[in-house]
Amino acid sequence: MEQTREEELVRVSTIAAAQGTFSIMGPRMESAPFQRPKVINMETIWEAISSLQLSLGNQIQQLSTTCMAMLSEHTEIKNKLSTVEKMAECETRLKNLELQASIWVKDSGNLHFKNEMLENVTKRCNLRIINFPKVFPISAQDMLKQYLNEILKVPEVSYPPLSKIYYLPGKIKSHVTNQQNLSADSLDLTNLLERSDSEAQAPATLLVQFAIDSDRERLLKLFFKYRDVSFMAYKVRMYSDVCKPTQKRRKQFLLLRPQVLRLGATFILRYPYKCVMVYKGNRYVFYEPQQLFKFISTQSIPFS
Repeated sequence: MEQTREEELVRVSTIAAAQGTFSIMGPRMESAPFQRPKVINMETIWEAISSLQLSLGNQIQQLSTTCMAMLSEHTEIKNKLSTVEKMAECETRLKNLELQASIWVKDSGNLHFKNEMLENVTKRCNLRIINFPKVFPISAQDMLKQYLNEILKVPEVSYPPLSKIYYLPGKIKSHVTNQQNLSADSLDLTNLLERSDSEAQAPATLLVQFAIDSDRERLLKLFFKYRDVSFMAYKVRMYSDVCKPTQKRRKQFLLLRPQVLRLGATFILRYPYKCVMVYKGNRYVFYEPQQLFKFISTQSIPFS
């Protein structure tokens, strides 16, 4: 009985090795029916062992190749995972940078706003008078007094105290350019002083700083009352002295004024750039022209 079992194992090993159906996990279920060798001796057993060794060697080689492929795939997956982790880290850092940048932009906007307000505060008592005649050799203060007396009807005893007054530099279309080319020896002062005002005057920008802010407000009200009256043949214009960003904002507000009036609303532009609008009994305040534009766009009256 024991000999028969050994013969059966030799027969199974021989046929499995010959057909390549034997594996390290045992014989395959789909293998062909076993055939008994006609002769069983040491030679057939040796051949069976050799065939089994060859089959196992092939399977071990295949297993080694599979393991190498899996190791390579594992390494590739590990590298991809590392890349994904780095991308996630970069994305987190990018979000942090975006948040920090938005904070910087907001802080920068606040700083610009504060600088603008500070500059406007320093110019609070200033008036910028445009197209004001500059007459040689009359001083700027005397010219202003003449304007106050003749045009704004301000008596001499009511002249406001001034901190500063001067003409802003600019190109003057007059004979002063030609006079600068003359030497001191050839300058005819008698002829110069005998010239008429029309020959020696030119429009310029006068900057006036009042000692008291209420005097600035009073002169502005008087100017609007007599703004159509010419002074020495010039249409003088008077404005509050504000910084350039505020000037731009005020100009944009004034461009929207006709649209506000078309709505049947009242339009008031206060210093430095506070726009007040009363519409259908409601009071609206705007500090940015875009806000006013958006409000008008929501109404039924289209822009022209």
